[in-house]
Amino acid sequence: MIPSRVLIADDEIPYCDDRDRQTREALRQTRPNASDEEYRKGYDGMLGACQALSNAEFDLTIARRFEDAEDAIRTAERPFDVAIIDLGWAAQPDLKDRDTAGKKLVQALRETQGGRATRVIMYSSRFDEMETLAETACRLGTLPLLKTYTKGSHQTLVAATRFLASRQPTPDEQAFSSAIATWEERLVELRTLSKWCRILMILVGAVMVAGVMMLFVAGTTAAAVQASGSVLVTVLLGFVSKQLDARVREVDNALQKARDQSREMRQTQNAA
Repeated sequence: MIPSRVLIADDEIPYCDDRDRQTREALRQTRPNASDEEYRKGYDGMLGACQALSNAEFDLTIARRFEDAEDAIRTAERPFDVAIIDLGWAAQPDLKDRDTAGKKLVQALRETQGGRATRVIMYSSRFDEMETLAETACRLGTLPLLKTYTKGSHQTLVAATRFLASRQPTPDEQAFSSAIATWEERLVELRTLSKWCRILMILVGAVMVAGVMMLFVAGTTAAAVQASGSVLVTVLLGFVSKQLDARVREVDNALQKARDQSREMRQTQNAA
């Protein structure tokens, strides 16, 4: 049996080497009132969470930096079954909107073909501090899970991950996934055709210019035929290129609409 693929992306996961000093210094910038004891709690807690997931025999990918998480999502050879994403990334002071940066990782997942089917756990210690955050996580189509750094919390995380990994997609989810994949394929094909059409226009345009120059210099019948033929081909390619561009816009809009409908469906299911 193939183990479930799980991504855990959290800036509190320790490296267990000198890089942890950099993490601690970064946290001092964004959380100046946090004590060393609180830092150690997060250090030990996230180490324990990763160990619990590893012991559960998941195929675990760990991302400690936001950029590493984005790379893992973009370059995954096969889709993650479950992604555990930290909502806030306080250990990266220069990260834009670091308090809710996890939402961007959810968006990155939804924009990849395999990531659309990935079940997401939004993991945060702040669900206990701000009551609206859990509702925000639900509206993103994710499962909010409170991070408390305890052994019980670790086992709850494992159980939630196992449950989501074993859940089969609904017929509606499969239909949307198939439709989105089809639109994506058509969009790639149309963009490729549009690109080659433009290249041909440039080449034929060059031939047309050469023909016009020969016509003025030599005034031969062959030059006139070459110039007039090139003009006709250029006009025809221009018309085809315009139609392809319009079709690209139509397919792009249809793809975006399918993605929005798929996201709304997941949000409705989570709210229910």
